[in-house]
Amino acid sequence: MSETAGMVTYVPFRKTGRNAYRSPSGRKFTKRQVAMYYATGGFRKGVDRKKKRA
Repeated sequence: MSETAGMVTYVPFRKTGRNAYRSPSGRKFTKRQVAMYYATGGFRKGVDRKKKRA
């Protein structure tokens, strides 16, 4: 955690390699995936789509 101007920010990823990051749950992510996490404000669930009937 880091503190900036009285705000506490939680950093969930730890760098484990040149292009590798690990989450607290143990899942592996790339640098691009981590960048998208911060750009979108976290991972969001996808929109549920209706299944097409055959």
